[in-house]
Amino acid sequence: SVGTAQLIDGAVTSAKLADGNNTPAFLVRLTGNQSVANATSTILSFNREALDTDSAYDSTNYRFVPQIAGYYLIGVRITSEGIGNVQTLTLYKNAAALTEYNNNASASVTSTQINEAQVYMNGSTDYVDARVYQASGSSKNYYSADYNCQFYGHKLIGV
Repeated sequence: SVGTAQLIDGAVTSAKLADGNNTPAFLVRLTGNQSVANATSTILSFNREALDTDSAYDSTNYRFVPQIAGYYLIGVRITSEGIGNVQTLTLYKNAAALTEYNNNASASVTSTQINEAQVYMNGSTDYVDARVYQASGSSKNYYSADYNCQFYGHKLIGV
């Protein structure tokens, strides 16, 4: 048995370790294919909720707004038709880029990207959303099948 006196980080408490609850948690998908215009950063319109434990996902503005402060693991996965040029998948916190992933996608095959980040959320006003930028020369579709495009996250326990 490890007591709090034996822990190096005083912010870690036995109550936090005993909690074991990874909520709020969410998983949302596209309702239909989403067309993204060339050379435009576009918020992905995830509005089909598969999981939303605390009603923290805003399906009107396509953002996660948890009302419990803490660290969260947030991720997004996209699958698009062939791009043939750069495609950037970015997670935003409060309208500022948090982390981005660039991919020089093939024009002849579908492209899949995943981007994840750990982020502190204040439990009141902080929010995260997912955006994509593609420079193919024309509009491209992002696919809505259940496992093609997803936006997800959950609270981390013990931190």
